[in-house]
Amino acid sequence: MNAVKNAKPAVVIDPSDAILKARVEAALKLDRDRRLKDLKVGVNHGVIQMDATGVTLTGRLRAIQLAWDAAENADPGDSGPSPAAAANSTNGITGEKP
Repeated sequence: MNAVKNAKPAVVIDPSDAILKARVEAALKLDRDRRLKDLKVGVNHGVIQMDATGVTLTGRLRAIQLAWDAAENADPGDSGPSPAAAANSTNGITGEKP
C-alpha cells in the first residue's frame, strides 16, 4: 500500500504541436489523393484537427489514418517532418501500403 502512495506519476514527453502539425501536413501532401493536400491542419495540445471541406468520407478516413500514423511515428526529440517515414507508412486498417 505504501508503494502506491509514494509512487510518482510517469512523465510522458510528447512532441510539440508544431512538430505534429508539420508531420501531418507532410503525410497529407505525399498521399495520392490530391484533395487531401488542401486540408487545413491545426494542433492544440496534441489534438489534431482537420478541416475536411469538399472531401469524401473515404478521404476523411484516409486523412485520419495518415494523421494517426504521423502522430504515432513522432518522437519526443523530433525536429520536424519526415516525408520518407510518411511515404513508408501502412494503412492502419488493412496493414497495406497506401
